[in-house]
Amino acid sequence: MQHPLFQNLDPLQQIAILQRCEERTFAHHQILFKANEARVGLYLIKSGTVEVYLPSKTANQHEEVIEIIKQDQLVGLSPFIDFLTKNHNEAAMEEPSQLQVRAIDDVTALFIPFEVLKERWSDQTVHDYLLQASNIGMFKSINLLNAAPKDSLSKIKTSLYSTLDTMLQQQVPILLILDVMNTLFDRLIKRCVDLAIEEMPSKPPSPFCFYLMGSAGRREQFLLTDQDHFLVYEKGTDHQYFSDLADKIVTNLERVGYKKCTGNMMANNPKWRGSLTEWDTRIKEWALYTTNDRLLLAQNFFSHRLLYGDKVIHERFQKNMQHLLTRAKILHFRLSQLERENTIPTLEQPIRAIFRLQRRTIDMKKEILFPYHHSLQILALMNNIIYGTPIEKIEQLYAKKILTKSFQKDLKASITTILDYYVKNRWSQYKAGEPLTSTLILTNLTTREKEELMLSVRLIKELQNYMLSHF
Repeated sequence: MQHPLFQNLDPLQQIAILQRCEERTFAHHQILFKANEARVGLYLIKSGTVEVYLPSKTANQHEEVIEIIKQDQLVGLSPFIDFLTKNHNEAAMEEPSQLQVRAIDDVTALFIPFEVLKERWSDQTVHDYLLQASNIGMFKSINLLNAAPKDSLSKIKTSLYSTLDTMLQQQVPILLILDVMNTLFDRLIKRCVDLAIEEMPSKPPSPFCFYLMGSAGRREQFLLTDQDHFLVYEKGTDHQYFSDLADKIVTNLERVGYKKCTGNMMANNPKWRGSLTEWDTRIKEWALYTTNDRLLLAQNFFSHRLLYGDKVIHERFQKNMQHLLTRAKILHFRLSQLERENTIPTLEQPIRAIFRLQRRTIDMKKEILFPYHHSLQILALMNNIIYGTPIEKIEQLYAKKILTKSFQKDLKASITTILDYYVKNRWSQYKAGEPLTSTLILTNLTTREKEELMLSVRLIKELQNYMLSHF
């Protein structure tokens, strides 16, 4: 099939996927989806037309047609988004749709289980298609991003922030908001790199990789932050070319709205670019000579994520690093010592007592998010997991049986709650023209919100305690 859902598959893979789907036919007025019924998949319309409508509840009430769906379009996508963000099979049953779907004429449709779509979600073509088909935010602006001229870069920030505001107003789940925003930011940064290469007098002399760090590396970015990135290239003879390229990348990112990193953790700093061999030496030094300054560099480095470049270089880089860090016990221990000095607030008292008058605020970043990220990072490193977003690392730790099924599920739910408060609080500050801080005013929360927040904090503290128990 030539549909976007089945692109980038070889013939055998396509056959295997289609065998898990089912072709179904419907006569005129036959129902495809009933209202208030659990859904575990969606339909790709192969021929004919269907309508999505709100059934009448009384004899005097008229049906309301919401949407007409034709050939090659999908029907039933919204429950999939819920399924994806909640990440468990019962997601579609929790809030069943009140909408109903029926055939207007004879219809042939391919039923595609959500589990199949979830597996295809990692393919960028499928990812972009499903988000566009969902009409989430203003995702169509991605085609602006793919070919934006340099003089338009400074104007894109407004469009991106409008997308964020729309999704927050529509109460889109926070993990999906972050997924959409980071996909858009990724495209924007890739465009900045492309433009930088076009500005160079020649093509890159050797394969290279450009990595993001910090919130962008973790795919938790929702506002334009400071720049955090580094370069890895194949040969140690190409320093000048990549020095000049890094300068141009930094300039383009600054034009977009990414401020320069105050700590100078950017690829235009010689300490944050180099050949594969030079990076091996650098990482080995971090592992053996664990000064506090080097530990801070390592903490940021281990949030890295490949954005642009050669996959072979990336695989070699990761393999080399994995070999170097296999026996880095000193590094693990020293990183854990830092976390003992920054423990998450204790919650041994009854929940309501935590919010006594003298405890009016909590620093979401310093007291919760940073300890969470670092604890997860150390636990992952101890188990030879050096790459992945926080959610991916949780899943890898579960796959290695380091985390139980119930704990990894609860941990994901807890960090989702924390991120929801963090994003909405910071966005409200931005819209109000206030200084951006990570301070959440607890007295502004309802009792239910306080309890929800603190239960989530307690789960994250359990992760930190579990990590520290190994040292």
